[in-house]
Amino acid sequence: MTRATILVPTHAERPTLALSLQSALRQTVRDIEVIVVGDGCPGSTRDLVMQVAHEDERVRFFDLPKGERHGEAHRHAALERATGEVVTYLSDDDLLYPDHVEVALDTLKTANFMAPRACFVFPDGGVCNYDGDITRPWWQTILQSEKRNFIPLTGVAHTLKFYRQLSQGWSPAPADVWTDLFMWRKFIGHSAFLPAMAPHVTCLVFPTPSRASDPVERHRELAAWALGLTDERARNTVDRRLLVERHDKASDCRFHLDQHRAQLDAAPLETAELRGITQQQATRIGELHDALRELNAGKENLADELRRTTEACAVALADASARLTSLSQSEASLRAELTLLRRSLVWRARQALYQRAWVREPFLMLKRLL
Repeated sequence: MTRATILVPTHAERPTLALSLQSALRQTVRDIEVIVVGDGCPGSTRDLVMQVAHEDERVRFFDLPKGERHGEAHRHAALERATGEVVTYLSDDDLLYPDHVEVALDTLKTANFMAPRACFVFPDGGVCNYDGDITRPWWQTILQSEKRNFIPLTGVAHTLKFYRQLSQGWSPAPADVWTDLFMWRKFIGHSAFLPAMAPHVTCLVFPTPSRASDPVERHRELAAWALGLTDERARNTVDRRLLVERHDKASDCRFHLDQHRAQLDAAPLETAELRGITQQQATRIGELHDALRELNAGKENLADELRRTTEACAVALADASARLTSLSQSEASLRAELTLLRRSLVWRARQALYQRAWVREPFLMLKRLL
């Protein structure tokens, strides 16, 4: 079993890969293995890795077809066959300082996961450290709950034993989650997670999104920085530039802090003013509440009066309906009586006429003739 495994994922034609592997093989700890995980590599990359592996037997090449997403499952397969007590990672366009593995081994004596203090290098030559401390619970919460990642792949180290305790290792991440962040969440979520931060800068990270895609220019930039990896003065220069950058950040923080203090000093006056306004508003609210109570009382009185009026109208309507019904019945009775009376008068008139001889005789003669 070796002291450490350096895992280097690669998938495209990367002229920078040779420089990255060179920085991995120049570690002060010699008892290491460097596993290059090829995720559908082109022929030029394959030839480069095979040549380096021929020159240094510590290099192992897993030449695999293109896998899902970024070939995360290939990384898991490689770690299943890794022999290092400690595993650390290196992107194919980043660099490790010679003492990186040494620092990782020392840090992981009392921890099982180490986040690097990486130096991020930008195309204009600027450098910075990203704020974030994996040992603080609230930073862990940010990594688990937000789409925010201050831990690059390069420089992360963990014990192989801890990795194999996970219920799931490297695997394809969901489309909306970055590959590395998806893996860090698995470590953080484990009950045995014991994090640590690297004590100082041990790697140089060259963010791809901020750079042109010209491979020759990328190689030239990386080569210039690689020359200073073993130069203590060059490293001290980087450290000083990082200190200046952090000093600038601290100055900005102090400026904002002074602004906040000035705001806090002015707060008592503003508070007194706000209290006066609040008191006025409270008085006005009380007046409005009184008016609202009066309106509610008036509304209740009107509702009672309306209810009484409605009931009286209902009674009057019922009485009128009864009277109308009675009148209708009386009208019908009178009409019937009038009809009978009319019929009686007609019959009597006919009888009276018939009793008269001058009226009866013509009828009798007509009847005989017919």
